[in-house]
Amino acid sequence: MKEWIKWLIIALLLVGLVVCATIIYNHFSKDYNPNQLVIDTPSDSNGGKDDNGEANNVKPAPDFTVLDKDGNEVTLGSLKGKPVIVNFWATWCPYCVQEMPDFEEAYKSYGEDIHFMMINVTDGYQETLESAKSYISEYKYSFPVYYDTKLSASLAYGAYSLPCTFFIDADGNLDSHILGMIPKETLQAGIDRLLK
Repeated sequence: MKEWIKWLIIALLLVGLVVCATIIYNHFSKDYNPNQLVIDTPSDSNGGKDDNGEANNVKPAPDFTVLDKDGNEVTLGSLKGKPVIVNFWATWCPYCVQEMPDFEEAYKSYGEDIHFMMINVTDGYQETLESAKSYISEYKYSFPVYYDTKLSASLAYGAYSLPCTFFIDADGNLDSHILGMIPKETLQAGIDRLLK
C-alpha cells in the first residue's frame, strides 16, 4: 500500500509540474510570433531622433558586393537613396521557392519605389550560377537577381539559414528583418514600414 501512495504522489507532482510549465510557457510566449518582423531600429519618445532632429539608435546595414545577372559587381551601398529589400535564397530551399511568387508580386507593385535585391547564395556546390539562372528563367521572374559567389553578403548578414529577408531604409540603415519564410502579409508590413 505504501508503494502505491508513493507512485500516486510522484504522478501528481509530475502533473503539477506540466501544468505549471504550460502556464509559464503561455505567459512568456504570448507575444512571440515567428511570422512577425524583428524591428532593428529601436524607437524612443522622440520618434528615433535626437534633440537636433537627427536619427539615432540606427544600425547601418553592412555593405557587401555581389554580382548581377551580367557578372558586374554591385554593392549595397550604391543603392542608397531608396529603400532596399534584401532576400537571401537558393533553389534547393523549399521555403525560398515557396515565397518567390510573393516577391515577384511585390516587385511589380513597388519596384519603382524600392530596390529589390534577391540574393542567390551561390556556393558553387549546392547552388551554381547555372542552376540559379535556369530556375529564374524557367519561372520567368522579373525581379533583380544577384549572385553571392564569394558568400560575402551571406556572411555579413549571418544568412546561415535560408530564406531570410532584411528591410533597409533609404539612408542605408537596417529597419527590420525576418528569419525564415516570410508570409505575404509580413512582406507587406515590411514594405509599409519602408514607405511610411
